[in-house]
Amino acid sequence: MRVMTKPQLFVVGGIALVALFFILVFTGVIPGLQTNQPDTVKASLSMWGVGDSAAAYEAAFGEFKKSYPAVTVSYRSFENEEDYENALIEAFASGSAPDIFMIANRNFPQYANKIAPIPSERISMLEMQSLFPEVVRQDFVSKGRDGISYAFALPLSIDTLALVYNRDFFNASGIVTMPTTWETFKHIVPQLIKKDANKRITRAAAAIGGSETSIKNASDILSLLMLQSGTKMTNPEFTAATFGSDEGANALSFYIQFADPLNDVFTWNDAMPYSLDAFGQEKTAMAFAYAHDVAEIEKASPFLNFSIAPMPQPEGLVDIGKAVNYASYSGYAVPRQSVQKDLAQAFIVMMTTNREVARAYADMTKKPPALIALSGAFSDDIRLSVFARQTLTARSWPQINASMITSIFSEAIKDAVSKKTDAKSAVQQAETKVNGFFRK
Repeated sequence: MRVMTKPQLFVVGGIALVALFFILVFTGVIPGLQTNQPDTVKASLSMWGVGDSAAAYEAAFGEFKKSYPAVTVSYRSFENEEDYENALIEAFASGSAPDIFMIANRNFPQYANKIAPIPSERISMLEMQSLFPEVVRQDFVSKGRDGISYAFALPLSIDTLALVYNRDFFNASGIVTMPTTWETFKHIVPQLIKKDANKRITRAAAAIGGSETSIKNASDILSLLMLQSGTKMTNPEFTAATFGSDEGANALSFYIQFADPLNDVFTWNDAMPYSLDAFGQEKTAMAFAYAHDVAEIEKASPFLNFSIAPMPQPEGLVDIGKAVNYASYSGYAVPRQSVQKDLAQAFIVMMTTNREVARAYADMTKKPPALIALSGAFSDDIRLSVFARQTLTARSWPQINASMITSIFSEAIKDAVSKKTDAKSAVQQAETKVNGFFRK
């Protein structure tokens, strides 16, 4: 038997390795190398999200199949954010995170180091700017480990706070023009409030001034007022909170005046029914809600005669033709631990930037679209038009721990309303608490 020489062994071994390489490529074990041959890619992607059903993504799945016919995407829906967050934390810890997951904009700092940045070849910063409102860049663009800025997540929808109002109450009070500024908002409060003989409130003018105990989105409303007043929420390096300033204190003072019995615009306290319930039961003439809250109002009170108006703005912003609205939404991201990163990112970019897919999602879910190109597409929709337009002026701020900040802001409201401390001390104490999370 002839024994091969070392050179011959190297040649045979090299041929075997090359053959093995091509076998792995064509069987899909090395999917990242098949990006130029989508028809040959065979893979399964897992995707997790909150609230949406798989039907909401049928258009996206179908469109992706046109380029990747042998790729399937399975979607797992969670009913609420708490269950979703718990499952996601466990999945990351065990190394079994889905290939694509939904991430709230305010939670991005908590997950940033676990997300694979989307390569600029898939979507550049110039494309981001032309496709999405500025808030998306602010929330989901960050520097990668190479020091270059990348998109880490992309949204299908952007929700914002808006003013919901009872049309019957406004008509009965002779109010024909909706308040576009906070100054005009304050002016109509006395016209809408109802009190009994003992001067107890029987119908509030607006659900504003209370803590999260009685007002849904109370901390978001306060955050909005801070941003509208020019408050710098964190330092540029995102290493400390900085909202405990005079501007932050002024925003809190403005908010709590509606819960001060000695103030002319007193209209609310934490003993009132929960804000959106109160609105549905016609116990308040106005409330503040996101588009997804409106769906819940309609479901609970199908015969309620109400409409939606843009969020009030400070007169100073209106005078210069600017507006600041508050965004709460989710993007789709790919974990670093995914073995299908390139394919999963291809799906996300297609899903969020394809106009037909995005429109189908908005039609199915009744959520305001994220694409700038669709911001005017719902001008005739009485439920979506305001929210869709407000995406263009939406803002938010990065939060080191969103759930804890909600609690901290709510506590600051309680302390200031009860006069346990003044507004300036309340926001400074809140800032100190938030900075405690930065130091951990």
